[in-house]
Amino acid sequence: MSYGKHAQTHTYNPTKKVKPIRQTVTVSHHQSFRQEWDSNFDKAVAQAQALQKEGYLVEEGLRRGAMLERQAYTLTRRLQDTGYETQTIPVATWQGEKVVFVVYKPPKEAVPPPPPKPTRKPKIEQKLTPEQLAQMFEKVVFTAKDDPTNEIDRFKREGWMMDPHRIIAFISKDAPATGGSDSLIGMARELKQGNPLASFAKAMDLTKALRAAKATKQYVNVQVGPDMAVSIDNLRNATKTFGYAPIGIYCKGKEKPIYVMDLDGNAVAIAPVIEPNPSATIDIQTLMKDYSS
Repeated sequence: MSYGKHAQTHTYNPTKKVKPIRQTVTVSHHQSFRQEWDSNFDKAVAQAQALQKEGYLVEEGLRRGAMLERQAYTLTRRLQDTGYETQTIPVATWQGEKVVFVVYKPPKEAVPPPPPKPTRKPKIEQKLTPEQLAQMFEKVVFTAKDDPTNEIDRFKREGWMMDPHRIIAFISKDAPATGGSDSLIGMARELKQGNPLASFAKAMDLTKALRAAKATKQYVNVQVGPDMAVSIDNLRNATKTFGYAPIGIYCKGKEKPIYVMDLDGNAVAIAPVIEPNPSATIDIQTLMKDYSS
């Protein structure tokens, strides 16, 4: 795999570090939430069942699912306005806010609960296999003029494939580790054991921010060093490969490829841009702060 070094004559003066933003959610946040959820779930259900003996419509409440406390407040106000009694049952905490179940008891003269306000159906994260991710990668990086046959065959044999320009590669978590720790696959295996430079609960969040920034910027600095970045187009192709899955961004060091990796270890490796034009470069935290919706 060849990595183009786009030399520039400009001198780059690094800006002040930007404080971490709330949109960046680490894998540890998800793990902490899941542990708290698993620890408290049975207790919360037992509390709900006890309220059922007092006339609360527990099954209906649980079918609504858990919600953030501010969402629960809106629901309980609407129910109370129509004569219902309500109880909230905490089960976990997400980014400092309680996650609760809401159960309710109808008034003596039953009044049907108000219909829920129509909401946009959320995107459901679907865990894709390496083969499905490879198909997504092929769809993203190959045009109608390109013939992906050789790369598809390579993926079937070796578990990885490249784009026609040899700038970006998809690597399956199941690819056999060959070529040592400095090979594309070897670096992916090593980086999987460490901490990401940045992580995102949904790859699509980063994809949208990159699309918005593309009008004024060409490169993203992912905090490897002040004179190393990655092309917005190539990074966006990587994030589009993973859809709505959680991802992290990794790099072994200067002039090494930049990896976008899901929680299972499937990865897209991207050749870095060395000494990018500072006026066309944005750091990843500022990108999410200024361009995420």
